[in-house]
Amino acid sequence: MSHFGGTHWDVNTVPDRKHLMDRNGAWYYKRRVPEHLQAKLGKKIIQFSLDTRSIKKAQKLRNAYDVRYDMEFEQSVPAPDAKLSATSFSDRLRLYLDGLFKTFEKRLINDGPDNRQQIHELIAEKEIDLAILGDPADPRRHQWVQKALAAIIGESAVEGFTDQEAQESVRRSMLQSLHREIALLRDDVREMHIANTTGSNAPETRVTFEELAHEYLNDEKDKAERNKVRQQWIEKLTQQTEALKEFIGASTLVSAIDYDSCRSIQQMVADVPAHREKRYRGMSVQAAIVEARKSDAQTLSHATQAEYLRTFKAIMDLGVAKRLIPNNPGASLEPIKREVRAPHQKRAPFAVSQIAQFFSSPFYQLWKLGKQGSYKKADRDWRFWLPLLMAFFGMRPGEVCQLQIADLRKSAGGIFYLDVTETDDEDEGDQKETKKLKTTYSKRVIPLHPILIEVGFPAFVERQKKARGSSALIFGTLKKSKRGYYSDYACRRFREKFLTEAITLAADQSFYSFRHSFRDALRHIGAASDVVAALGGWSEGTKVSDPYGNSHDPDYLYKTVERISYPDLVIDFEFGGDWSKLARICRKAHQ
Repeated sequence: MSHFGGTHWDVNTVPDRKHLMDRNGAWYYKRRVPEHLQAKLGKKIIQFSLDTRSIKKAQKLRNAYDVRYDMEFEQSVPAPDAKLSATSFSDRLRLYLDGLFKTFEKRLINDGPDNRQQIHELIAEKEIDLAILGDPADPRRHQWVQKALAAIIGESAVEGFTDQEAQESVRRSMLQSLHREIALLRDDVREMHIANTTGSNAPETRVTFEELAHEYLNDEKDKAERNKVRQQWIEKLTQQTEALKEFIGASTLVSAIDYDSCRSIQQMVADVPAHREKRYRGMSVQAAIVEARKSDAQTLSHATQAEYLRTFKAIMDLGVAKRLIPNNPGASLEPIKREVRAPHQKRAPFAVSQIAQFFSSPFYQLWKLGKQGSYKKADRDWRFWLPLLMAFFGMRPGEVCQLQIADLRKSAGGIFYLDVTETDDEDEGDQKETKKLKTTYSKRVIPLHPILIEVGFPAFVERQKKARGSSALIFGTLKKSKRGYYSDYACRRFREKFLTEAITLAADQSFYSFRHSFRDALRHIGAASDVVAALGGWSEGTKVSDPYGNSHDPDYLYKTVERISYPDLVIDFEFGGDWSKLARICRKAHQ
């Protein structure tokens, strides 16, 4: 045992200077009021002078005041049947362990070991404590956890937690705190070693996870801006980073994060409920997990868990690059729950019958011009054209909603097509809206299907051009959301109202299903893989021949587009007939 004192975890161990503060040689009594009593007592800190410069006299006075305030706090403890919310429990647990760690850190600085041997002894003792807390058969484990839990909640119960669950939360947090203490001790070993061998100062290793995550996020934002990556991606990465800071603890030292910590992150990510920000607004992650378990709510998907873990690993990789840690303890992390659905099952296409039903439904018939009671407000344009363009172009909603009038063009062979591309602020200036695409494959040209020509899409765009100029958006009534997307409002309206009024949605179907139906339509006519990739903006794998030739020729692509059909679909707006007859007429017109 070193002169540093006992290191076994015992909440009854009172350091020599506990509740004492030295101010210019005079001793003060200073003690934090328990959080649940602060409102009742009207203060957060009890602090006053002991009117002595003697440490021994201060300790005696301190002991007397400790008894007094212990009794006062005990009398103010909630009744045994009172319950703490999960959020309050989580906050108290964090404050309790942060307080213990800060006490340990101060002791290490003010009255720490003198040499490496003493540090190694302390580390060995801490590792014994870890083993005890990790051994279910060791009676000391239960005693320590019970004492800590009593210090945190008194005789209260925690809402949504069984006694065993509350104890397990405390035990895991105690393990994490011990790892942090060991990391501090190992930092001191490294500093001593470097000082003894090189005479230089140790590299800065006391960087918190919050600081490292902030640096990582700023680096990624800079890369994203330089490469014109969508704002939506940046928002998602920011959300993931903020969540990870909460999961692992913003103030946790990077050097304290070991494999056990990473496993805890992996388990927590697996338990986090889906749409936590919306459904459990204001709750801590622990509280949200408890609430979600009560209703057996859906947790994060395999893909989303993988994204969180990739972001965590990337942050830790930065720590390795900056020499804050020797290696990444989370390098091998993968989602605990395996993906049981194939990629094609994650979002289902509409059945052909559903497509026919949607376009013949009373809802969609409201957009028919000239019909009595038809919808004639300004936003009719996107309500009418958006599902048609998705069904016959296979475009994403975001791509359709940001289309500019100049994007409708005519090929050398007389074929109307849409130029789906993105713009660059530096190239376009302030005269055009900036457009973003999901991937590099999204840049493409798509010939107009015959049905869109006959229903009048080119004529509609021409009217918009005369009214507002070629640089304006085709659907001028759409406004950007707070996230910066024209498609947000339109997608929400179709998802929450328009689609559900027209058809009965099956599982995994959404407004996006039109794009998947377009892919099925290409599959049914046996479209070549390069044409499929060119029309839908999909990646079909990498081949040596891919960069050669031109798969974006609208005249070539039209030969495939004109064959796309949806059996039983009837479009009788400005033409007045079924699709098969219309298609034959259009093919003759283009011959």
